Amino acid sequence: MKLGCLIVLVSLSSAVVAQDRAPRGALDRCAEALGGRERLAAVKSLRKVYKARMAGLDGRLEEWSTKDGSFRMRLDLGVVEIVRAYDGNTAWQRDQNGAVARMSGPELLDLVWQGYWATWSCLLDGRVRGHARDLGDEAGAHKVELAPEGGRKTTVWFDAKTGLPARTEAPSGDQLQVTRFSDWQRHDGIQFAGKVEQVVGKGKAAQVATYELETVEVNAKPPAGTFGKPRSASPKPSFVRGSSVRDIPIELNSVHIYLQLRINDSEPKWFLFDTGAGATVLSQTVADELGIESLGKARGRGAGEGSVPVSFARGVRLGLPGVRIPPGTVALIPLTEIEKRTGRELDGILGYDFIRQFVVEIDYVGRKMHLHDPATWKYAGKGRVVRLQLQGNRPIAAATITSGGRPIPAQFLIDTGANAGLMFAGPFTKQHELLEKLDKKLFFRGGYGVGGESTGWIGRLDRLEFGGLKFDRPLASFSEDKAGAGADPDYAGILGGRILSCCRVFVDYSRERLILEPYEHFAPVVPRNLSGLFFVTGGRGKWHEISVARIVPTSPAAEAGFAEGDRIASVDGRPIREFTKHALEVYLGVPGKTVRIGIDRGGNKKELVVELRRWL
Repeated sequence: MKLGCLIVLVSLSSAVVAQDRAPRGALDRCAEALGGRERLAAVKSLRKVYKARMAGLDGRLEEWSTKDGSFRMRLDLGVVEIVRAYDGNTAWQRDQNGAVARMSGPELLDLVWQGYWATWSCLLDGRVRGHARDLGDEAGAHKVELAPEGGRKTTVWFDAKTGLPARTEAPSGDQLQVTRFSDWQRHDGIQFAGKVEQVVGKGKAAQVATYELETVEVNAKPPAGTFGKPRSASPKPSFVRGSSVRDIPIELNSVHIYLQLRINDSEPKWFLFDTGAGATVLSQTVADELGIESLGKARGRGAGEGSVPVSFARGVRLGLPGVRIPPGTVALIPLTEIEKRTGRELDGILGYDFIRQFVVEIDYVGRKMHLHDPATWKYAGKGRVVRLQLQGNRPIAAATITSGGRPIPAQFLIDTGANAGLMFAGPFTKQHELLEKLDKKLFFRGGYGVGGESTGWIGRLDRLEFGGLKFDRPLASFSEDKAGAGADPDYAGILGGRILSCCRVFVDYSRERLILEPYEHFAPVVPRNLSGLFFVTGGRGKWHEISVARIVPTSPAAEAGFAEGDRIASVDGRPIREFTKHALEVYLGVPGKTVRIGIDRGGNKKELVVELRRWL
């Protein structure tokens, strides 16, 4: 289950730049409309301040930019404040909880574009290099594709009458980001867009932000350190004794990791530990019960094609014995439907802003978690070190898959919150023709995340090599989703709990690394359900009301005659009230075992026999 990007941060500079074999007519007209190249060339730096509205919140956006492509933005929406800085070589972000991290991946591409776009680089000699391509006329505008070196490729529409930019379009993960400019104003003889609207996505899930220009300062001197690493504003957790908290009990639900924390001194609540979540999340229901104020209104996305409403809460304290965790800002989303699919309480999700405060040691076999102080902890074992890149608060790591006898390098999101071992996004699957290389595959609907149900294929790769470890014939899913994580072109897919639980895992964001210590048995700590049945429960207070949500084609369950919607009444003569969903799936994980399952199908009761085996 993933939480999509909640806030869209893009440059609002009001002119277009290009170089090399650019479509000179459109760009010359734009330069003249903006105020002429002579005036533009005299601009060495810009400071702009906008009145901002996004995610149902009002605030301010300040931008600094210089002719060499350096760029800084500070967005303050009260409950959320974000700072991003780029000095032409390295980019940094300070997030909503004051933590500072180096930027990479798609977010870095965007920031390079912002520095390129901000002071008309490449339209003028001696500025940031880039390339331009003429795309022709369209509906009263002229299209130009701009690509700064090391930055995001973007298409710009120039108005045929005024010569000014009308809008830009650029990819944003699996979505499209559209920026529109209007209400042009002159400052120091140069035109700037007084109003800017940015839309990411479409329909109900679209994120809309609007900006109104308040201040323009031409050639103002940036304060010292403007484009360097922002100062951290995040207080550190403190340990009651020493520099670690050991033996925190965890429960495994399939391979999902659950532990208990208190919320503002509440009774203990159950949280999922999820490296794939870019922010810590509370259930909207729990927040309401505890009287936590909800601020703002946005949409969250992740696995599945849909979206969920998102709001924010500040000053939330999470409590664990043995460590004092500073209060912070969290996201609030509904988790009721995910609870029904997981079959247990889910009060919140521990994401990036919790994880980055510690070195987190996960012992899947011992059912324990240990938290260490990154400043003092030193690793003394013989585990395999995997380098991480934190892209938008998500840990990305390199691996190699072998499909059809050919090794393929891949970048995966490392996701303890994913039940699968491997999930490939559609763009990567198509690029490398992975489906065509499978010796056997099944089409299936059944995966579930923040965005609802996912659709795709299931098959086995030849091999996965990750952290120097080799996994032969791993089961993988290949998404057919048209939106969400399964359609994201920025990485190959997700490497989840079925792979990670073969090892003791150390998550060390401070050093941008993962450490894997393989268990002797080198297999997932929880057996896979071999029946081919996927279950859903009745939710809170109805955990033992278990019914069939989906059935894998050609699986033992399909052969036994199960149907979607069948309610489970008994298992080998034992009433279903003796089972949780997780306990039932473990019971169905013994190869060669024959299980008699009593069902209720619309009032008709019968018993079906399932002979458990690996179905793919």
